[in-house]
Amino acid sequence: MFTSAKPVRVAGILVALSVLSAILNAAAPRPLSQVPPGADFETLARQAREAVDAARLPEAIDAYTRALAIRPLWVEGAFNLGGALYELKRYPEAVKALERATALAPKVGLGWALLGLSEAEASQPQPALRHLVKAEEIGFDSNLEFETSVRLQAARLLLRASDYDQAYLQLTPLAKRVENASLLLETLGLCVLATNPRPENLQDRRKEIAKLAGTAAWAGLNNHPAESAASYNRLFERYGDDPGVHYAHGSFLINTDVAAAAAEFQKEVAANPAHWPSLLLLASLQSKQGQAAQAIRTLERAMKVAPVRVLGVCHLELGRAQLKSGNGAAALKELLIAERSLPESADVHFQLSQAYRRAGQRLEANRELAEFERLKARQGPLFVPPEKP
Repeated sequence: MFTSAKPVRVAGILVALSVLSAILNAAAPRPLSQVPPGADFETLARQAREAVDAARLPEAIDAYTRALAIRPLWVEGAFNLGGALYELKRYPEAVKALERATALAPKVGLGWALLGLSEAEASQPQPALRHLVKAEEIGFDSNLEFETSVRLQAARLLLRASDYDQAYLQLTPLAKRVENASLLLETLGLCVLATNPRPENLQDRRKEIAKLAGTAAWAGLNNHPAESAASYNRLFERYGDDPGVHYAHGSFLINTDVAAAAAEFQKEVAANPAHWPSLLLLASLQSKQGQAAQAIRTLERAMKVAPVRVLGVCHLELGRAQLKSGNGAAALKELLIAERSLPESADVHFQLSQAYRRAGQRLEANRELAEFERLKARQGPLFVPPEKP
């Protein structure tokens, strides 16, 4: 079970939920049969709010439950019941209450976030991640503290699935917005190290390594390159032989010293042959340096240890390397497999256009190039053009 580094306190969340949900609640038409005699419902609603304000949450839960029995479509009450249950760590009950609340008001991002947090605590990682991402898409109504907790939890769920890049991307929007990053550094560091995906299992030494790696990454995200470099150097000097450190150092060097970065990735896989992130980045560098044969061998190793979800990327890189080696038939085979996994990847379609052109299949080449242009236009001005073989 994952827990936030800093517990999400519900008192402030309930206020934010109340503002949003009350608006939706007031706008939503109710059948006359749902409206009770005013005094009974109003008394219970007042008692529930007073209990929340006084931090008497068991009393609030009882009042909200009774009020909702009278008025099942009361959106504010449905959200606040779930929030109070979450605060008391009654997570399975909170999940049920918040499923009801989000069904009543699906445009309240904070509600989806609280549902996701409850599911995470109730050991339901897949729906938790899905609902946390939905909350991010809707927005948090400028509640930065809550957004931080949500993104931190989502990152930890992704780390548990060894999805290091996506975990990292969960935390990057917080750069320049969160003044005290100490709560984030350990999780961010695990993303950079691409090892030990379960934060709750870390021993003291690994916690120190993760925090130092996170400090280096955080400085880089906030455009402090000198501080970032200094932290990476301290990480390498103190813990150079620990798992993930060569990978983190190589990732830092990749844009400034390709040869040194490749050497770091080679050191990482020598010590940890199953470290597939190092194998993938090493193969990419080998391919860019014209070492197609070495890249192919490295990718074949990566495909034996990489999780299923990244095999599409492996096939893409293998197809690119095969193109550079002059083996067009093998390249086309790999790229067609990559297309099945990554149909929306502009890079896949561009490489396919090159493979078809080399095979003399002009019609197919033009079709793939047109698809590449369509996807490129959709990705906007920040699109990075793919490398030509």
